[in-house]
Amino acid sequence: MDDNGCKVIAERDWEISVPLDLRRGYGPVEPEKSIFSDPCDEAADGRHPVLVRRLAEVRDDFLGFLGEIMPTDDNEILFKRRMLAEEALANALRWGTKYDPELKVKVKIRIEETADALSRSLRLVFEIWDEGPDFDLERVPDPTDEKNIEIPHGRGLLLIRGLCEAEIVKDATGKKGKTLRFIKVLK
Repeated sequence: MDDNGCKVIAERDWEISVPLDLRRGYGPVEPEKSIFSDPCDEAADGRHPVLVRRLAEVRDDFLGFLGEIMPTDDNEILFKRRMLAEEALANALRWGTKYDPELKVKVKIRIEETADALSRSLRLVFEIWDEGPDFDLERVPDPTDEKNIEIPHGRGLLLIRGLCEAEIVKDATGKKGKTLRFIKVLK
């Protein structure tokens, strides 16, 4: 059982850090470019190939783990899983660590079972922790608002929040960092 009285069916953890040479020779990842692009792609200038590969490894492991626990051939579900993983990882590295090699990102995924007298349900809990500054989910500018259309920020969170519930969990011990928790009820 976890802290919420849910039975943990399966769980996996990952840790990601930015390669130390990211700022030596490669520069920061450009906001307009996906950090998940193929590192061999000539258009990947400005993206660190080791970081791109590591993120792709974590994303693919995340998707493989979900595929083992909840297999599906539904392309829409597969697309949503991939988007959730990519957007959450990219946001944590970009906004949480600002690509600082001293800072870490930790990822945890688990499948939980909740039950009461009338029903049983499964839920996917995806947590991503980073050492960056705190922020308020409700204060992230709405990227669909006309005044924000040209601003390349907030779209990832908008997409993620369209797929599942999102909340920020602050560390009760006062340690630096925050956890962004995404919850999707499965059945």
